[in-house]
Amino acid sequence: MTVQVNPGFHYPPRSKYYLAGMYRDQLEKGKDALYSDLKACYGIHILVGTLFDKPEEEGFWFNHYAMLNTRTHKALVNHWHLYYIELEKYLRSLEKKAEARPLNELEEWTLFIGTIQDNDRPLDERINHNPMIREVYKMIETFTKDDHLREKYRVQEEFIRVQKTNEYMTEKMRQEIIRLGHEVEHFMAEQERITAENKAALLAQERERAEKEAIMKKAIHGMRNQGLPDEDIATMLGISEEVVKGS
Repeated sequence: MTVQVNPGFHYPPRSKYYLAGMYRDQLEKGKDALYSDLKACYGIHILVGTLFDKPEEEGFWFNHYAMLNTRTHKALVNHWHLYYIELEKYLRSLEKKAEARPLNELEEWTLFIGTIQDNDRPLDERINHNPMIREVYKMIETFTKDDHLREKYRVQEEFIRVQKTNEYMTEKMRQEIIRLGHEVEHFMAEQERITAENKAALLAQERERAEKEAIMKKAIHGMRNQGLPDEDIATMLGISEEVVKGS
């Protein structure tokens, strides 16, 4: 069983790798081990943060994965099982319930583990009827009476807070990077649009200049054919005599 504060994007393959290792190591313990000796393996992962964060997954805080046939959904040997319990997601879903009470023992333990226990206060009445939870709560109470152990517990709580803060800041930074990325994309698109417009304007100006130049040359050649000297052509067209001679 693993308790993870901040699972991260790499956690699913990591948890599958651990389960594969557990399954494989069953045969490494003895040279005469047979495949028929293999037993089912269960990976239980309790996550403080959220791993499955798509909107359509918000209501599913408990996830069970196994190796199944994609057509019939029947298990292959039924030896591989991965369970993910997302504490924060469960607490959010609990707040949305009308009575905000756990419905079964799994939910009771999830509420107990997902809530920081303060021994100065009585155990939450919603889970106080569970004898195993009461026993664990008493163990925590005994544990925290010792100054040294209590300090270790406080440090662990502080570590979780720091991890959650880092997680929040990382997500905030990621969102800011995405926002800035969109702004940069918009800026680049706008620059490309302006550049394209300027290029189109320059091409239009070049075409207009070429058309005027062609008309001017045609007029000059026509006047020359009529026997007019370059000096008179320049005067009539309002251009320099050098331009006339160069045409």
